[in-house]
Amino acid sequence: MDELTDFIIGIRFTRLGKIYHFKANNDTDTIIGDIVLVETSRGYQLGEVVQIVTDLSQLTYPNVKSIIRKANEEDVRAQQYWMEEEQIALKKARKILSEKGQKGVKVVHTEYGYMGESLSVLVTSVNDQKVNLTPIISMLQHTFPNTQINVRQVGPRDVAKLYGGIGACGLTERCCSQFINSFNSISIRMAKEQEISLTPEEITGMCGRLRCCLEYEYEQYREGRRGLPKKNKWVETPDGIGRVNVVLPLRSSVLVYMPDSGMKEYEGDQVKPAQRPQRSESTPTYQRSPRPTPQASSGRSQPVEEISQDELESLDAENINIDAQTPKPKPNKGNRKFNKKRRPPKNQQKNNRRDNNTQ
Repeated sequence: MDELTDFIIGIRFTRLGKIYHFKANNDTDTIIGDIVLVETSRGYQLGEVVQIVTDLSQLTYPNVKSIIRKANEEDVRAQQYWMEEEQIALKKARKILSEKGQKGVKVVHTEYGYMGESLSVLVTSVNDQKVNLTPIISMLQHTFPNTQINVRQVGPRDVAKLYGGIGACGLTERCCSQFINSFNSISIRMAKEQEISLTPEEITGMCGRLRCCLEYEYEQYREGRRGLPKKNKWVETPDGIGRVNVVLPLRSSVLVYMPDSGMKEYEGDQVKPAQRPQRSESTPTYQRSPRPTPQASSGRSQPVEEISQDELESLDAENINIDAQTPKPKPNKGNRKFNKKRRPPKNQQKNNRRDNNTQ
């Protein structure tokens, strides 16, 4: 590559698509915002110049292709025409899949290449399962015979990015439809690190996946927690020993509960790890009172008071009167169904009647 005349530019084929690098020269007079014609694996395409690379050390020059030329007015008019044809192709593709019984597969987007030479079809699975694309390609090839068919399966995040709409947080336009070029992996650990509620309504987006915004401040929280003690740990402060109640990573401080003065905020460099303080003798302890132990009886027998015969007869009479006054408890009938006298079967009843009549 001639370093005096050639330079590297970044081209994007969709509004928020991935940036691809190509080689240009000073003769084309290419600037940011121009539409250029390039050759890709899907054929010829028109793309917009969004970047001019100045640091060439990070690029591999032998793998970078050159642009063909800048787009003219005829190319722009043809691009607008094929963009209108994409809506017609989308309706046809959906109709074909519904007639052929492709259940659980939905066509979400179609895109024509330069001069209609190729057609890219994006499909998604309702159950988020892998789709066999071979029969779909053969179906569409019969409908569009003179067009190269490319079918790709996309996930729910890509579908939400294509459709746009209001975000789960209330934004008029979703983040993925505004500025997110590629999706990174989002984990539940990011929400825990930021102490966000783990209810599904709080951490999931309109696509049904974890929100992309969980990644925005994750690194700041992670860096802020490195020099701070964890929650419920005992630390030593300038005012004494206390326990960490709240960790504030963005402020590099912690809220420490002091037994004497209550809650107080300290910087990260003002606290040091400490052990749990021991209870002093003056601290009241709450213990259960011991149960009274029965006194051990001595080996000698206690003297028994003698009762006369008249006193015994009076006591028996009183007990009889008390028993007569107390109402007797009703018998427990239980389940009446099983307490009733069991009747014999109907056949046996008829035989008994016949025997009685003969007698």
